[in-house]
Amino acid sequence: MGGAQCFAISQCFDVGSPKSVAWFEQLIKVAEDRIRLGQGAQIRPGWKEKVRLFWFDIMPYGWIFEFMPWLEEELGAVIVNDMFGNFPYTLIDTSSEKSIYHDLAKRNLVDAPMIRQARGTAENFAIDIRRIVKDFRVDVVIWPGHMGHKDGAATVGIMRETCRELDVPFLHIGLDLFDKRYTSIDEVKDKVATFLKGHGFV
Repeated sequence: MGGAQCFAISQCFDVGSPKSVAWFEQLIKVAEDRIRLGQGAQIRPGWKEKVRLFWFDIMPYGWIFEFMPWLEEELGAVIVNDMFGNFPYTLIDTSSEKSIYHDLAKRNLVDAPMIRQARGTAENFAIDIRRIVKDFRVDVVIWPGHMGHKDGAATVGIMRETCRELDVPFLHIGLDLFDKRYTSIDEVKDKVATFLKGHGFV
């Protein structure tokens, strides 16, 4: 949920306030401390990370609290990035009021997660996967195939080929991120577990 929190604070709520800036400074400090100490995700004492996932969509808000604990405890898997943790934003030119408003409009109309993918070229999917896999040392890319994001359905082949070039397994599920009746949580778990076990991660 970290990506969604960062997105909300930086783009929607209390943007640029001293309180928000302090929150990000604290987040960066915690991350730097963990890196310095050689620590990764700390789910609980003794927990060991086995596989790093890129969930290439928004998180499953309809059933996240059923899915994430299972993913971590049963499979030793951690989602290191998702679509809201993906910030491919163009920097804002602050040299004039006109440039500020222009670049803010561009950010919201072109650069924002989901909008960037839906309104952009198919190449955006490949670019994002390449960058995130390398920057976050991703082991597996998961395209949930949310039924509300059919705009991305035509790019599944491009995403799969990109992952093949990177030598990273690619899983396409097919589900609804809000309504677990579309694909049951047990079906999602089974697909993810079978895929990760088949590739020798767990």
